Amino acid sequence: MLQYVQLQLLFLSLYIKKQHAAIAKTSDGRSKINEVSKRQNIILILIDDLGIKDLGCYGSKFYSTPHINTLSREGVKFVNAYAAHPMCLPSRVALLSGVYPARLGQNAGAQQFQKHGHRNAKKCFGKYNANFFDDVKLPTNQAFTLGEAFKEHGYDTAWLGKWHLGRPPNEHGFDRTFGHTKIGSIQSHFAPYFRPGHEKNDLWDLEKENIEEGTYMADLLTTKTLDAITDFRSGKKERKPFFVVLSHYAVHTPIEGPTQFRGTFRKKLEAMSYGQKYRFDYDREAVCKLSQDNTEYAAMLKAVDESVGRVRAFLQARDLQESTTIVFTSDNGGLSTLPAKYKNLNPREIVKEHISTSNSPHRGGKHWLYEGGIRVPLLIYAPNKQKSWHLTRFRSIGMDIYPTLLDLADLPLYPSVHRDGISLVPALTKLSEAWHRTEPFFWNYPKVYDGGEGICSAALKGAFKLVQFEGPEQLGFSHTAELYNILKDPSEQNNIAADRPKKVKELLKDLLSWKKNWVDDRDFTPEKCEKFLKYDQWKDVTNSTGTY
Repeated sequence: MLQYVQLQLLFLSLYIKKQHAAIAKTSDGRSKINEVSKRQNIILILIDDLGIKDLGCYGSKFYSTPHINTLSREGVKFVNAYAAHPMCLPSRVALLSGVYPARLGQNAGAQQFQKHGHRNAKKCFGKYNANFFDDVKLPTNQAFTLGEAFKEHGYDTAWLGKWHLGRPPNEHGFDRTFGHTKIGSIQSHFAPYFRPGHEKNDLWDLEKENIEEGTYMADLLTTKTLDAITDFRSGKKERKPFFVVLSHYAVHTPIEGPTQFRGTFRKKLEAMSYGQKYRFDYDREAVCKLSQDNTEYAAMLKAVDESVGRVRAFLQARDLQESTTIVFTSDNGGLSTLPAKYKNLNPREIVKEHISTSNSPHRGGKHWLYEGGIRVPLLIYAPNKQKSWHLTRFRSIGMDIYPTLLDLADLPLYPSVHRDGISLVPALTKLSEAWHRTEPFFWNYPKVYDGGEGICSAALKGAFKLVQFEGPEQLGFSHTAELYNILKDPSEQNNIAADRPKKVKELLKDLLSWKKNWVDDRDFTPEKCEKFLKYDQWKDVTNSTGTY
Protein backbone atom coordinates (compact mmCIF):
# COMPACT_ATOMS: atom_id res chain seq x y z
CA MET A 1 0.00 0.00 0.00
CA LEU A 2 2.83 2.40 0.84
CA GLN A 3 4.43 1.84 -2.56
CA TYR A 4 1.04 2.36 -4.20
CA VAL A 5 0.71 5.75 -2.52
CA GLN A 6 4.31 6.68 -3.35
CA LEU A 7 3.79 6.01 -7.02
CA GLN A 8 0.65 8.08 -7.17
CA LEU A 9 2.64 11.03 -5.91
CA LEU A 10 4.06 11.35 -9.41
CA PHE A 11 0.80 12.22 -11.06
CA LEU A 12 0.49 15.83 -10.01
CA SER A 13 4.20 16.59 -10.31
CA LEU A 14 3.46 19.25 -12.88
CA TYR A 15 1.58 21.55 -10.59
CA ILE A 16 1.06 20.51 -6.99
CA LYS A 17 4.38 20.55 -5.07
CA LYS A 18 4.33 22.82 -2.08
CA GLN A 19 0.75 24.00 -2.37
CA HIS A 20 1.03 25.34 1.14
CA ALA A 21 3.60 27.83 -0.08
CA ALA A 22 0.78 29.45 -2.04
CA ILE A 23 -1.05 30.17 1.20
CA ALA A 24 -0.09 33.41 2.92
CA LYS A 25 1.57 32.69 6.28
CA THR A 26 2.02 34.78 9.36
CA SER A 27 5.34 35.03 11.17
CA ASP A 28 4.49 32.18 13.52
CA GLY A 29 3.58 29.87 10.60
CA ARG A 30 -0.18 29.95 10.95
CA SER A 31 -2.42 30.71 7.97
CA LYS A 32 -3.87 34.20 7.84
CA ILE A 33 -7.46 33.70 8.89
CA ASN A 34 -9.34 36.93 9.42
CA GLU A 35 -12.38 36.61 11.62
CA VAL A 36 -12.75 32.90 10.95
CA SER A 37 -15.97 32.58 12.89
CA LYS A 38 -17.68 35.13 10.62
CA ARG A 39 -16.93 33.30 7.38
CA GLN A 40 -19.73 31.77 5.35
CA ASN A 41 -20.65 28.15 6.06
CA ILE A 42 -20.70 25.88 3.00
CA ILE A 43 -22.85 22.80 2.34
CA LEU A 44 -22.29 20.79 -0.84
CA ILE A 45 -25.11 18.36 -1.65
CA LEU A 46 -23.89 15.82 -4.19
CA ILE A 47 -26.40 13.44 -5.77
CA ASP A 48 -25.34 10.23 -7.51
CA ASP A 49 -26.51 9.77 -11.13
CA LEU A 50 -29.11 12.57 -11.06
CA GLY A 51 -30.10 13.52 -14.60
CA ILE A 52 -30.42 17.01 -16.06
CA LYS A 53 -34.20 16.59 -16.54
CA ASP A 54 -34.98 14.91 -13.21
CA LEU A 55 -36.01 17.99 -11.22
CA GLY A 56 -39.19 20.01 -11.46
CA CYS A 57 -37.12 23.16 -11.81
CA TYR A 58 -35.43 21.61 -14.85
CA GLY A 59 -38.66 20.51 -16.48
CA SER A 60 -39.73 17.16 -14.98
CA LYS A 61 -43.49 16.63 -14.84
CA PHE A 62 -43.44 13.17 -13.27
CA TYR A 63 -41.05 13.54 -10.35
CA SER A 64 -41.86 15.65 -7.31
CA THR A 65 -39.08 17.90 -5.99
CA PRO A 66 -40.71 20.89 -4.25
CA HIS A 67 -37.86 21.58 -1.81
CA ILE A 68 -35.22 21.52 -4.53
CA ASN A 69 -37.48 23.70 -6.68
CA THR A 70 -37.61 26.23 -3.84
CA LEU A 71 -33.81 26.18 -3.59
CA SER A 72 -33.73 26.93 -7.31
CA ARG A 73 -36.23 29.79 -6.98
CA GLU A 74 -34.22 31.37 -4.17
CA GLY A 75 -30.79 30.77 -5.69
CA VAL A 76 -29.13 30.66 -9.09
CA LYS A 77 -29.88 27.88 -11.57
CA PHE A 78 -27.18 26.88 -14.06
CA VAL A 79 -28.69 25.54 -17.27
CA ASN A 80 -25.38 24.70 -18.98
CA ALA A 81 -23.57 22.76 -16.25
CA TYR A 82 -21.42 19.78 -17.19
CA ALA A 83 -19.88 16.93 -15.23
CA ALA A 84 -16.17 16.27 -15.77
CA HIS A 85 -16.91 12.67 -16.74
CA PRO A 86 -19.95 10.47 -17.50
CA MET A 87 -19.08 8.16 -14.59
CA CYS A 88 -19.11 8.88 -10.88
CA LEU A 89 -15.56 8.03 -9.75
CA PRO A 90 -13.63 10.15 -12.28
CA SER A 91 -16.16 12.94 -11.91
CA ARG A 92 -15.63 13.02 -8.15
CA VAL A 93 -11.86 13.03 -8.61
CA ALA A 94 -12.28 16.21 -10.66
CA LEU A 95 -14.54 17.79 -8.08
CA LEU A 96 -12.13 17.16 -5.19
CA SER A 97 -8.93 18.02 -7.09
CA GLY A 98 -9.96 20.74 -9.51
CA VAL A 99 -8.26 19.01 -12.46
CA TYR A 100 -9.40 16.81 -15.32
CA PRO A 101 -9.54 13.19 -14.09
CA ALA A 102 -7.36 12.09 -17.03
CA ARG A 103 -4.44 14.01 -15.51
CA LEU A 104 -4.60 11.57 -12.60
CA GLY A 105 -4.88 8.49 -14.80
CA GLN A 106 -8.62 8.26 -14.23
CA ASN A 107 -10.21 6.59 -17.25
CA ALA A 108 -7.32 7.73 -19.41
CA GLY A 109 -6.20 4.22 -20.32
CA ALA A 110 -2.63 2.93 -20.42
CA GLN A 111 -2.69 2.64 -24.22
CA GLN A 112 -3.74 6.27 -24.60
CA PHE A 113 -0.97 7.41 -22.27
CA GLN A 114 1.55 5.77 -24.57
CA LYS A 115 -0.17 6.84 -27.78
CA HIS A 116 -0.14 10.51 -26.81
CA GLY A 117 3.51 10.69 -25.86
CA HIS A 118 3.45 9.66 -22.20
CA ARG A 119 5.51 6.53 -22.78
CA ASN A 120 7.74 6.96 -19.74
CA ALA A 121 4.71 7.43 -17.51
CA LYS A 122 3.02 4.37 -18.92
CA LYS A 123 6.12 2.22 -18.43
CA CYS A 124 6.73 3.55 -14.94
CA PHE A 125 3.24 2.77 -13.74
CA GLY A 126 3.17 -0.53 -15.58
CA LYS A 127 6.33 -1.52 -13.75
CA TYR A 128 4.51 -1.02 -10.52
CA ASN A 129 1.16 -2.50 -11.49
CA ALA A 130 -0.13 -3.51 -14.90
CA ASN A 131 -3.63 -2.45 -13.87
CA PHE A 132 -2.58 0.89 -12.42
CA PHE A 133 -4.78 2.98 -14.71
CA ASP A 134 -7.84 0.99 -13.71
CA ASP A 135 -7.11 1.00 -9.98
CA VAL A 136 -5.96 4.54 -9.22
CA LYS A 137 -8.51 6.75 -7.50
CA LEU A 138 -7.84 10.01 -5.66
CA PRO A 139 -4.12 10.18 -4.83
CA THR A 140 -3.44 10.34 -1.11
CA ASN A 141 -1.13 13.11 0.11
CA GLN A 142 -0.72 14.30 -3.45
CA ALA A 143 -3.63 16.45 -4.43
CA PHE A 144 -4.32 19.43 -2.18
CA THR A 145 -8.01 18.61 -2.05
CA LEU A 146 -11.05 20.75 -1.49
CA GLY A 147 -11.37 19.38 2.04
CA GLU A 148 -7.76 20.25 2.85
CA ALA A 149 -8.20 23.78 1.51
CA PHE A 150 -11.13 24.47 3.85
CA LYS A 151 -9.40 22.80 6.78
CA GLU A 152 -6.30 24.92 6.18
CA HIS A 153 -8.43 28.01 6.70
CA GLY A 154 -9.89 26.93 10.01
CA TYR A 155 -13.11 25.26 8.90
CA ASP A 156 -14.73 22.28 10.57
CA THR A 157 -15.02 19.74 7.76
CA ALA A 158 -17.23 16.68 7.26
CA TRP A 159 -17.99 14.19 4.50
CA LEU A 160 -21.20 12.17 4.93
CA GLY A 161 -22.01 9.43 2.43
CA LYS A 162 -20.69 8.03 -0.83
CA TRP A 163 -16.95 8.49 -1.31
CA HIS A 164 -15.67 5.88 -3.84
CA LEU A 165 -12.23 7.50 -4.02
CA GLY A 166 -9.90 4.99 -2.42
CA ARG A 167 -8.37 6.02 0.90
CA PRO A 168 -11.00 7.47 3.26
CA PRO A 169 -12.11 11.13 3.44
CA ASN A 170 -10.18 11.82 6.66
CA GLU A 171 -6.98 11.43 4.65
CA HIS A 172 -8.15 14.22 2.37
CA GLY A 173 -9.01 16.96 4.84
CA PHE A 174 -12.37 15.84 6.21
CA ASP A 175 -12.23 15.51 9.98
CA ARG A 176 -15.65 13.98 10.43
CA THR A 177 -16.85 11.18 8.17
CA PHE A 178 -19.71 8.73 7.99
CA GLY A 179 -21.06 6.14 5.57
CA HIS A 180 -18.21 6.09 3.08
CA THR A 181 -17.52 2.85 1.24
CA LYS A 182 -14.65 1.25 -0.62
CA ILE A 183 -16.94 0.73 -3.60
CA GLY A 184 -19.31 2.93 -5.57
CA SER A 185 -22.71 1.69 -4.49
CA ILE A 186 -24.63 -0.16 -1.81
CA GLN A 187 -26.58 -3.36 -2.35
CA SER A 188 -29.74 -1.93 -0.84
CA HIS A 189 -30.88 1.53 0.20
CA PHE A 190 -32.42 -0.08 3.29
CA ALA A 191 -30.38 -1.16 6.30
CA PRO A 192 -28.27 -3.28 6.64
CA TYR A 193 -27.35 -2.03 3.10
CA PHE A 194 -25.23 -5.09 2.25
CA ARG A 195 -26.21 -8.75 2.09
CA PRO A 196 -24.86 -11.10 4.77
CA GLY A 197 -21.48 -12.52 3.86
CA HIS A 198 -20.45 -9.50 1.85
CA GLU A 199 -16.93 -8.27 2.48
CA LYS A 200 -16.64 -6.86 5.97
CA ASN A 201 -16.12 -3.12 6.32
CA ASP A 202 -17.59 -2.19 2.95
CA LEU A 203 -19.26 0.53 4.95
CA TRP A 204 -16.26 1.44 7.02
CA ASP A 205 -17.99 2.98 10.00
CA LEU A 206 -21.47 1.44 10.17
CA GLU A 207 -20.42 -1.51 12.29
CA LYS A 208 -20.14 0.85 15.26
CA GLU A 209 -23.67 2.16 14.74
CA ASN A 210 -26.87 0.67 16.06
CA ILE A 211 -28.93 1.28 12.93
CA GLU A 212 -32.47 0.00 12.86
CA GLU A 213 -33.13 -2.51 10.12
CA GLY A 214 -34.93 -0.94 7.20
CA THR A 215 -33.58 2.58 7.77
CA TYR A 216 -33.41 4.34 4.42
CA MET A 217 -29.89 5.47 3.57
CA ALA A 218 -30.85 8.97 2.39
CA ASP A 219 -32.65 9.57 5.69
CA LEU A 220 -29.71 8.26 7.70
CA LEU A 221 -27.17 10.43 5.88
CA THR A 222 -29.34 13.50 6.36
CA THR A 223 -29.61 12.84 10.09
CA LYS A 224 -25.85 12.35 10.38
CA THR A 225 -25.27 15.58 8.46
CA LEU A 226 -27.45 17.57 10.82
CA ASP A 227 -25.78 15.88 13.79
CA ALA A 228 -22.38 16.94 12.49
CA ILE A 229 -23.44 20.56 12.10
CA THR A 230 -25.00 20.51 15.57
CA ASP A 231 -21.78 19.22 17.08
CA PHE A 232 -19.73 21.79 15.18
CA ARG A 233 -21.89 24.57 16.57
CA SER A 234 -22.04 23.47 20.20
CA GLY A 235 -19.65 23.50 23.15
CA LYS A 236 -17.14 25.93 21.65
CA LYS A 237 -16.21 29.39 22.81
CA GLU A 238 -15.19 30.37 19.28
CA ARG A 239 -17.29 28.67 16.67
CA LYS A 240 -15.59 27.84 13.42
CA PRO A 241 -17.41 27.96 10.10
CA PHE A 242 -18.20 24.55 8.64
CA PHE A 243 -17.76 22.90 5.26
CA VAL A 244 -20.00 19.83 4.98
CA VAL A 245 -20.50 17.49 2.03
CA LEU A 246 -23.74 15.49 2.01
CA SER A 247 -23.01 12.87 -0.67
CA HIS A 248 -26.08 10.73 -1.27
CA TYR A 249 -25.96 7.18 -2.61
CA ALA A 250 -29.31 7.94 -4.21
CA VAL A 251 -30.32 7.95 -6.96
CA HIS A 252 -27.79 5.30 -8.01
CA THR A 253 -28.99 1.73 -8.46
CA PRO A 254 -30.44 -0.40 -6.94
CA ILE A 255 -33.66 1.41 -7.80
CA GLU A 256 -35.42 1.35 -4.42
CA GLY A 257 -37.64 4.09 -3.04
CA PRO A 258 -39.19 4.52 0.42
CA THR A 259 -42.53 2.76 0.67
CA GLN A 260 -44.38 5.88 1.85
CA PHE A 261 -43.78 7.64 -1.47
CA ARG A 262 -44.51 4.83 -3.91
CA GLY A 263 -48.30 5.12 -3.92
CA THR A 264 -48.30 8.72 -5.11
CA PHE A 265 -46.26 7.92 -8.17
CA ARG A 266 -48.16 4.73 -8.98
CA LYS A 267 -51.29 6.86 -9.21
CA LYS A 268 -49.47 9.27 -11.48
CA LEU A 269 -48.38 6.38 -13.66
CA GLU A 270 -51.91 4.98 -13.86
CA ALA A 271 -53.16 8.38 -15.04
CA MET A 272 -50.71 8.39 -17.95
CA SER A 273 -51.85 7.08 -21.30
CA TYR A 274 -50.19 4.02 -22.81
CA GLY A 275 -48.37 6.17 -25.34
CA GLN A 276 -46.87 8.38 -22.62
CA LYS A 277 -45.08 5.67 -20.64
CA TYR A 278 -42.42 3.03 -21.21
CA ARG A 279 -41.29 4.80 -24.36
CA PHE A 280 -37.91 3.80 -25.75
CA ASP A 281 -35.68 3.91 -28.79
CA TYR A 282 -32.38 2.36 -29.87
CA ASP A 283 -29.05 4.14 -30.07
CA ARG A 284 -26.25 1.96 -31.41
CA GLU A 285 -26.64 -1.29 -29.44
CA ALA A 286 -28.43 0.27 -26.46
CA VAL A 287 -32.03 0.66 -25.37
CA CYS A 288 -32.70 4.31 -24.46
CA LYS A 289 -35.51 5.33 -22.13
CA LEU A 290 -37.52 8.28 -23.50
CA SER A 291 -40.13 8.76 -20.76
CA GLN A 292 -40.00 9.37 -17.01
CA ASP A 293 -42.24 6.72 -15.50
CA ASN A 294 -40.24 4.61 -13.01
CA THR A 295 -42.17 4.87 -9.75
CA GLU A 296 -39.37 3.42 -7.60
CA TYR A 297 -36.93 5.95 -8.99
CA ALA A 298 -39.46 8.72 -8.40
CA ALA A 299 -39.74 7.63 -4.76
CA MET A 300 -35.94 7.65 -4.42
CA LEU A 301 -35.78 11.17 -5.80
CA LYS A 302 -38.58 12.22 -3.46
CA ALA A 303 -36.43 11.03 -0.54
CA VAL A 304 -33.55 13.19 -1.81
CA ASP A 305 -35.90 16.16 -2.03
CA GLU A 306 -37.08 15.55 1.54
CA SER A 307 -33.42 15.52 2.58
CA VAL A 308 -32.90 18.97 1.08
CA GLY A 309 -36.02 20.17 2.85
CA ARG A 310 -34.78 18.87 6.19
CA VAL A 311 -31.40 20.56 5.77
CA ARG A 312 -32.95 23.91 4.93
CA ALA A 313 -35.49 23.72 7.76
CA PHE A 314 -32.67 22.89 10.17
CA LEU A 315 -30.64 25.90 9.05
CA GLN A 316 -33.61 28.22 9.32
CA ALA A 317 -34.53 27.00 12.81
CA ARG A 318 -30.99 27.79 13.99
CA ASP A 319 -30.74 31.14 12.23
CA LEU A 320 -28.05 29.79 9.88
CA GLN A 321 -29.86 30.25 6.58
CA GLU A 322 -28.23 33.56 5.64
CA SER A 323 -24.79 32.52 6.83
CA THR A 324 -24.81 29.22 4.94
CA THR A 325 -24.26 28.73 1.22
CA ILE A 326 -25.72 25.61 -0.41
CA VAL A 327 -24.45 24.10 -3.67
CA PHE A 328 -26.51 21.26 -5.15
CA THR A 329 -25.34 19.15 -8.09
CA SER A 330 -24.85 15.66 -9.56
CA ASP A 331 -21.73 13.71 -10.49
CA ASN A 332 -22.94 12.66 -13.98
CA GLY A 333 -26.01 12.27 -16.13
CA GLY A 334 -28.96 10.04 -15.32
CA LEU A 335 -28.95 6.31 -16.08
CA SER A 336 -31.14 6.21 -19.20
CA THR A 337 -29.60 3.43 -21.30
CA LEU A 338 -28.68 -0.23 -21.05
CA PRO A 339 -27.41 -2.76 -23.60
CA ALA A 340 -30.26 -4.12 -25.72
CA LYS A 341 -29.55 -7.69 -24.54
CA TYR A 342 -29.50 -6.78 -20.85
CA LYS A 343 -30.39 -9.91 -18.85
CA ASN A 344 -31.98 -11.30 -22.04
CA LEU A 345 -35.07 -9.19 -21.43
CA ASN A 346 -37.24 -7.57 -24.06
CA PRO A 347 -36.77 -3.80 -24.48
CA ARG A 348 -40.01 -2.82 -22.78
CA GLU A 349 -39.11 -4.80 -19.66
CA ILE A 350 -35.65 -3.22 -19.62
CA VAL A 351 -37.17 0.25 -19.83
CA LYS A 352 -39.91 -0.48 -17.31
CA GLU A 353 -37.87 -2.08 -14.53
CA HIS A 354 -34.15 -1.57 -15.01
CA ILE A 355 -33.53 1.92 -16.39
CA SER A 356 -33.83 4.77 -13.93
CA THR A 357 -34.89 7.80 -15.91
CA SER A 358 -34.97 9.69 -19.18
CA ASN A 359 -32.72 12.63 -20.06
CA SER A 360 -34.79 13.45 -23.14
CA PRO A 361 -34.50 15.57 -25.21
CA HIS A 362 -30.79 15.11 -24.50
CA ARG A 363 -29.20 12.06 -26.09
CA GLY A 364 -27.74 9.21 -24.08
CA GLY A 365 -27.08 9.05 -20.36
CA LYS A 366 -24.58 7.84 -17.82
CA HIS A 367 -21.51 6.27 -19.56
CA TRP A 368 -22.10 8.32 -22.72
CA LEU A 369 -20.40 11.51 -23.89
CA TYR A 370 -23.54 12.78 -25.53
CA GLU A 371 -25.27 15.54 -23.58
CA GLY A 372 -27.44 13.19 -21.52
CA GLY A 373 -24.35 11.64 -19.94
CA ILE A 374 -22.56 14.82 -18.94
CA ARG A 375 -25.18 17.56 -18.49
CA VAL A 376 -26.11 17.92 -14.80
CA PRO A 377 -28.22 20.16 -12.57
CA LEU A 378 -26.33 22.85 -10.64
CA LEU A 379 -27.99 25.14 -8.10
CA ILE A 380 -26.21 27.68 -5.93
CA TYR A 381 -27.90 29.45 -3.03
CA ALA A 382 -25.42 32.13 -1.92
CA PRO A 383 -27.10 34.86 0.14
CA ASN A 384 -23.79 36.66 0.58
CA LYS A 385 -23.03 36.78 -3.14
CA GLN A 386 -26.10 36.66 -5.35
CA LYS A 387 -28.21 39.78 -5.87
CA SER A 388 -31.42 38.01 -6.76
CA TRP A 389 -32.84 34.76 -8.08
CA HIS A 390 -32.08 34.06 -11.71
CA LEU A 391 -30.84 31.43 -14.10
CA THR A 392 -27.49 31.63 -15.82
CA ARG A 393 -26.43 30.27 -19.17
CA PHE A 394 -22.78 30.47 -18.24
CA ARG A 395 -21.11 27.11 -18.90
CA SER A 396 -19.57 25.24 -16.01
CA ILE A 397 -17.75 21.94 -15.56
CA GLY A 398 -17.03 19.75 -12.53
CA MET A 399 -13.55 21.17 -11.86
CA ASP A 400 -15.16 24.58 -11.25
CA ILE A 401 -16.70 23.40 -7.98
CA TYR A 402 -13.36 23.59 -6.11
CA PRO A 403 -12.53 27.27 -6.81
CA THR A 404 -16.20 28.26 -6.67
CA LEU A 405 -16.67 26.98 -3.13
CA LEU A 406 -13.50 28.73 -1.99
CA ASP A 407 -14.66 31.96 -3.60
CA LEU A 408 -18.12 31.66 -2.06
CA ALA A 409 -16.40 31.50 1.34
CA ASP A 410 -14.13 34.47 0.48
CA LEU A 411 -11.07 32.23 0.72
CA PRO A 412 -8.03 32.59 -1.56
CA LEU A 413 -7.93 30.55 -4.75
CA TYR A 414 -5.09 28.24 -5.77
CA PRO A 415 -4.90 28.45 -9.59
CA SER A 416 -1.88 26.12 -9.74
CA VAL A 417 -3.85 23.47 -7.86
CA HIS A 418 -7.37 23.65 -9.33
CA ARG A 419 -5.77 24.48 -12.68
CA ASP A 420 -8.65 23.23 -14.82
CA GLY A 421 -11.44 25.04 -12.98
CA ILE A 422 -12.53 28.64 -12.45
CA SER A 423 -14.79 30.33 -9.92
CA LEU A 424 -18.42 30.62 -10.97
CA VAL A 425 -19.15 33.45 -8.54
CA PRO A 426 -19.15 36.07 -11.34
CA ALA A 427 -21.91 34.04 -13.01
CA LEU A 428 -24.09 34.68 -9.96
CA THR A 429 -24.27 38.32 -11.02
CA LYS A 430 -22.81 40.04 -14.06
CA LEU A 431 -22.18 37.02 -16.28
CA SER A 432 -25.62 35.52 -15.83
CA GLU A 433 -26.58 35.86 -19.49
CA ALA A 434 -23.29 34.65 -20.95
CA TRP A 435 -23.26 31.10 -22.31
CA HIS A 436 -19.74 30.74 -23.58
CA ARG A 437 -16.22 30.45 -22.21
CA THR A 438 -13.09 31.06 -24.16
CA GLU A 439 -11.52 27.72 -23.22
CA PRO A 440 -13.00 24.45 -24.52
CA PHE A 441 -14.17 21.56 -22.34
CA PHE A 442 -12.79 18.05 -22.88
CA TRP A 443 -13.79 14.52 -21.95
CA ASN A 444 -12.13 11.14 -22.38
CA TYR A 445 -13.59 7.68 -21.78
CA PRO A 446 -11.87 4.41 -22.81
CA LYS A 447 -15.25 2.94 -23.70
CA VAL A 448 -17.67 3.96 -26.41
CA TYR A 449 -20.65 3.56 -24.09
CA ASP A 450 -21.82 1.34 -21.25
CA GLY A 451 -19.66 -1.73 -21.48
CA GLY A 452 -18.47 -1.05 -25.02
CA GLU A 453 -14.86 -1.44 -26.05
CA GLY A 454 -12.89 1.32 -27.69
CA ILE A 455 -12.34 4.98 -26.88
CA CYS A 456 -14.68 7.93 -26.90
CA SER A 457 -13.54 11.53 -26.51
CA ALA A 458 -15.31 14.85 -26.81
CA ALA A 459 -14.54 18.54 -27.07
CA LEU A 460 -16.99 21.42 -26.58
CA LYS A 461 -16.04 24.89 -27.80
CA GLY A 462 -18.49 27.68 -28.43
CA ALA A 463 -21.53 26.37 -30.26
CA PHE A 464 -19.82 23.21 -31.50
CA LYS A 465 -19.27 19.83 -29.91
CA LEU A 466 -17.05 17.11 -31.35
CA VAL A 467 -17.54 13.46 -30.36
CA GLN A 468 -14.71 11.20 -31.52
CA PHE A 469 -14.99 7.41 -31.63
CA GLU A 470 -12.10 5.00 -31.99
CA GLY A 471 -13.88 1.69 -32.59
CA PRO A 472 -15.16 -0.91 -32.38
CA GLU A 473 -16.90 -1.17 -35.73
CA GLN A 474 -18.89 -4.27 -34.77
CA LEU A 475 -20.92 -2.16 -32.33
CA GLY A 476 -21.75 0.46 -34.90
CA PHE A 477 -18.79 2.68 -34.10
CA SER A 478 -15.81 3.43 -36.28
CA HIS A 479 -12.75 5.66 -36.25
CA THR A 480 -14.79 8.72 -37.01
CA ALA A 481 -15.80 12.04 -35.53
CA GLU A 482 -19.26 13.55 -35.17
CA LEU A 483 -19.93 17.29 -34.98
CA TYR A 484 -22.99 18.98 -33.52
CA ASN A 485 -24.14 22.55 -33.11
CA ILE A 486 -25.27 22.28 -29.50
CA LEU A 487 -27.09 25.60 -29.54
CA LYS A 488 -29.25 24.67 -32.53
CA ASP A 489 -29.27 20.91 -31.98
CA PRO A 490 -29.12 20.13 -28.23
CA SER A 491 -30.45 16.62 -28.92
CA GLU A 492 -27.39 15.82 -31.10
CA GLN A 493 -29.44 14.37 -33.93
CA ASN A 494 -27.88 16.24 -36.86
CA ASN A 495 -24.24 15.31 -37.43
CA ILE A 496 -22.76 18.17 -39.47
CA ALA A 497 -19.17 16.86 -39.63
CA ALA A 498 -19.31 16.47 -43.41
CA ASP A 499 -20.49 20.08 -43.79
CA ARG A 500 -17.92 21.63 -41.45
CA PRO A 501 -14.60 19.83 -42.05
CA LYS A 502 -12.53 22.82 -40.87
CA LYS A 503 -14.36 22.92 -37.54
CA VAL A 504 -13.85 19.16 -37.13
CA LYS A 505 -10.13 19.57 -37.82
CA GLU A 506 -9.90 22.48 -35.33
CA LEU A 507 -11.56 20.57 -32.51
CA LEU A 508 -9.61 17.39 -33.21
CA LYS A 509 -6.43 19.45 -32.96
CA ASP A 510 -7.58 20.92 -29.63
CA LEU A 511 -8.48 17.46 -28.34
CA LEU A 512 -5.12 15.99 -29.33
CA SER A 513 -3.24 18.89 -27.75
CA TRP A 514 -5.17 18.36 -24.51
CA LYS A 515 -4.28 14.67 -24.43
CA LYS A 516 -0.63 15.39 -25.07
CA ASN A 517 -0.58 17.70 -22.06
CA TRP A 518 -2.11 15.42 -19.46
CA VAL A 519 1.31 15.07 -17.83
CA ASP A 520 4.91 16.01 -18.64
CA ASP A 521 6.60 12.77 -19.66
CA ARG A 522 10.00 14.18 -18.69
CA ASP A 523 8.95 13.67 -15.10
CA PHE A 524 8.76 9.90 -15.63
CA THR A 525 12.15 8.95 -17.04
CA PRO A 526 13.49 5.52 -15.96
CA GLU A 527 15.90 7.19 -13.55
CA LYS A 528 13.19 9.25 -11.89
CA CYS A 529 10.84 6.27 -11.84
CA GLU A 530 13.40 4.16 -9.97
CA LYS A 531 14.05 7.03 -7.59
CA PHE A 532 10.39 7.49 -6.79
CA LEU A 533 9.78 3.77 -6.34
CA LYS A 534 12.37 3.81 -3.56
CA TYR A 535 10.96 6.82 -1.77
CA ASP A 536 9.69 6.40 1.76
CA GLN A 537 7.69 9.61 1.71
CA TRP A 538 7.02 12.70 -0.34
CA LYS A 539 10.29 14.60 -0.14
CA ASP A 540 11.76 17.68 -1.73
CA VAL A 541 12.82 16.60 -5.19
CA THR A 542 12.98 18.55 -8.40
CA ASN A 543 11.14 17.75 -11.58
CA SER A 544 11.88 19.02 -15.06
CA THR A 545 9.50 21.95 -14.83
CA GLY A 546 10.70 23.20 -11.47
CA THR A 547 7.20 23.09 -10.03
CA TYR A 548 8.07 20.53 -7.37
